[in-house]
Amino acid sequence: PDGQLSVIYAEELHWGCAGIALAISASSLAAAGLAASGTPEQIAEWVPQCFGTDDEIKLGAYAVTEPQAGSDVKSLRTTADLDGDEWVLNGTKVFISNGGIADVHVVVATVDPDLGHRGQASFVIPKGTPGLRQGKKETKIGIRASHTAEVILEDCRIPAGNQLGELGKGFVDTLKILDRGRIGIAAFSIGIAQGAFE
Repeated sequence: PDGQLSVIYAEELHWGCAGIALAISASSLAAAGLAASGTPEQIAEWVPQCFGTDDEIKLGAYAVTEPQAGSDVKSLRTTADLDGDEWVLNGTKVFISNGGIADVHVVVATVDPDLGHRGQASFVIPKGTPGLRQGKKETKIGIRASHTAEVILEDCRIPAGNQLGELGKGFVDTLKILDRGRIGIAAFSIGIAQGAFE
């Protein structure tokens, strides 16, 4: 209830293996994106698909970072255009943990460029959706057990009901998730440092 359990297990998992720990926490980040913006029905449908079961492990990915924007969420260029009862997404995300292999991708995109960051929304895209593919897989010096890759969206069509939350709240919801994540990053670092020290 006080929020310390997630920090403690993040530290301990990263002490053991930062790569495996990051793969697990990436699914948690996608689930946090769903919980921050989704309706109760969307949360019930999609959050379990970020983790799966003991018999069938599944992964989630939270796709925000872009080549020209880094983590500057207000500068995103990935677009989502409503075409009838479908959203059409186009753009490239980079350095995405579980990117391209996840069962559930939560993607932040710009719906109305004229509104700036207030014109953003989040969308959930299931694995196998045409137009979503993995781009370049990153070759990393460390944390290699965690898959990190580009996510390419090319005329990726999803049902209108896959929009999470309200238009205009995507930016604020994303910042809340990233802010909370910074505490986890500190815990990750402490675990890695402790493992190296020992």
